[in-house]
Amino acid sequence: MREDKSVNVRPRKPASAQRPNDRAYCEKLLSKAFGPDARFREGQWEAIEAVLQSGARNLVVQRTGWGKSAVYFLAARLFRKRKEGPTLIVSPLLALMRNQIEMAAKLGLRAVSFTSDNAGEWESCVAELQAGKVDVALVAPERLSRPEFAETALPYFFERGRLLVIDEAHCLSEWGHDFRPDYRKIVSIASRFPSDASLLATTATATSPVIEDLMSLLGGGWSVQKGDLNRTNLRLLACRLPSPAARLAWLDEALHKLPEVGVIYSPTIFDAEQTAAWLSHRGHKVLPYHSELPSDERLHAEELFSANQLKALVATSALGMGYDKEDIGFVVHARMPGSVLQYYQQAGRAGRKLKRAIAVLLASEGDRDIQLGFIERGSPPARVFHSIHDLLTREPIPKSELVRLADAPQVQVLHALEILEAQGALLVEDDALNWRPDASPPDPALFESLRKRRLRELDDMERYVETADCRMSYLLSALGQDPAEDCGQCDRCRNYSSFTPSPDSIEAAAAFLDRELILIRVPKQAPLGAKTKGRKGLLATRKVAEGVALSFYGEPGRGEAVQAGKYVHDEYGDDLLVAALKAIESVGWTPDWITWAPHASPKKALESFANRLAQSLGIECRGVIEREKRVMPQKENGSEVRQFENVWGRFSVRGEIEGTVLLLDDIVDSGWTLAAISAALVEAGATSVYPLALATSRRRSRRSR
Repeated sequence: MREDKSVNVRPRKPASAQRPNDRAYCEKLLSKAFGPDARFREGQWEAIEAVLQSGARNLVVQRTGWGKSAVYFLAARLFRKRKEGPTLIVSPLLALMRNQIEMAAKLGLRAVSFTSDNAGEWESCVAELQAGKVDVALVAPERLSRPEFAETALPYFFERGRLLVIDEAHCLSEWGHDFRPDYRKIVSIASRFPSDASLLATTATATSPVIEDLMSLLGGGWSVQKGDLNRTNLRLLACRLPSPAARLAWLDEALHKLPEVGVIYSPTIFDAEQTAAWLSHRGHKVLPYHSELPSDERLHAEELFSANQLKALVATSALGMGYDKEDIGFVVHARMPGSVLQYYQQAGRAGRKLKRAIAVLLASEGDRDIQLGFIERGSPPARVFHSIHDLLTREPIPKSELVRLADAPQVQVLHALEILEAQGALLVEDDALNWRPDASPPDPALFESLRKRRLRELDDMERYVETADCRMSYLLSALGQDPAEDCGQCDRCRNYSSFTPSPDSIEAAAAFLDRELILIRVPKQAPLGAKTKGRKGLLATRKVAEGVALSFYGEPGRGEAVQAGKYVHDEYGDDLLVAALKAIESVGWTPDWITWAPHASPKKALESFANRLAQSLGIECRGVIEREKRVMPQKENGSEVRQFENVWGRFSVRGEIEGTVLLLDDIVDSGWTLAAISAALVEAGATSVYPLALATSRRRSRRSR
């Protein structure tokens, strides 16, 4: 039995009403923290007044940069002055949380945080909280149910909490563009705060459906303060570029012209790494920023950027909601985002306290496919929920077994389980999952409507790129606000087109891309719940190198060449051969011989390419891999477990082999085919296996250096 670390605390002083000198007190704090000219923005004091009321329920929807954090921090400072209890803030991103800690300190608040980065400090943070030495505690939604927080810190707030802040509240709603299932835990937590505690939800991107959903989840009695979302200081521009090389060339030339410092948003970690590498190569001071960077590297990048020692951060959405740097002069989206709401929020990073700033969207072929992939992975279809329901209503099933039995990709099953757990539909009994007897079956209409909404949002984003009308008016209409007039400064209002990068810049970018390689991780561990047929140990072998792909399947350039070679010409051209030779030289591989992955198709393009590659390298090409007839095409297997079991142990090697072998495949998706063939080669005597693919259909998280 887990030790009970909760403590008994005395109820706090009852909430009191607003006092006559409260505003003057807060204005003094503002002046001291931000300078003598600091003043309340329109609506800020009214929002604070509302929060001060006993049992208040307030939703504040205000544009990025309006100062929503000032509302809850100043309210927290007033509550401390009155000894009415601490404030708990649920905040979604580490970068945002670090900004909030700094702002709290400026306003004289004693703040602590509970994140993955400071887990070793949690115990001391709880001790300070229970000793009454903390005014504000910040916690990530994923940490709310961790025993170290739920059994120690939360009981204190249930007794003495004066204010619960749900920052970036749109994450709570399934209709929001950034829905996070862990936010649903807030609903039950809010119900256990003292009856006279205030609840404050804040966001910059809540449409009418999101607001209605929030009110439904959190109960009645809420007041909504919705401000003007128009950004009169932000100039909007969008253009289409014909190729990845043109996009990189545009960024290179634009960084010499764009004002101040800025953020370049990329949809994937790979794109962020690649773009940062290119711009660094061209002499620009930039760094990548994404969730897979070590925390010390992320923090270092934030510090350099905050001190204006970088021209730009090349970031994924990990640098997003609420990030507080007031002098960002530009935001460029290197690819089209998935929704107008997401674009408005990220573009709104620019010009928070500048008279003029610019937001540019660069669109190109392949952008829609990237976003469709996000929708597919992030919005599990109704059949996944029904499969889980059907399985769990029969009997309790361990999670690993459930992932194997549900005929869907593992990422979709796990995400669906997160959603169902947050909705309270699941029970955990002896490490097995079960469907709650009183929980309703999944509603297929709801899940289908959510997927369709995501697709409509993507269509709206594409229409934003192509619109001939005022871009700011388009954004405001999408956000549910009637624009009073056109902005008069976007590219449409001014009839202005972006510059075209020079041929020399495009040529240099194309040469850079030709040298770039995509690293594909050949899986070394069986997926959760998979049956390994007694051969699991081979997965962990060090004899299989990290794989390399020459392109993203279907993208302009090599990706299109792979697509045409496989399905149209049944032959891969010399450009791919030259690229393969350069790749092998770049990573330092010295294979003794080559083989290729056999497929069910009678086409010979891959075999022919393997022989040409071997001839160019002056080594032997051997067709030694045999494939069982019952191996199905991987795209016909829904889940990662079934993809693994479809190929694992289904390939064999003819005869005895030795030495180092280059294993060639055309298009890699899950990587399990390469893993299965590599294991067979090692088992047959290969000393090293070098996996090389002409293309990958999945965007991996790393690039070669």
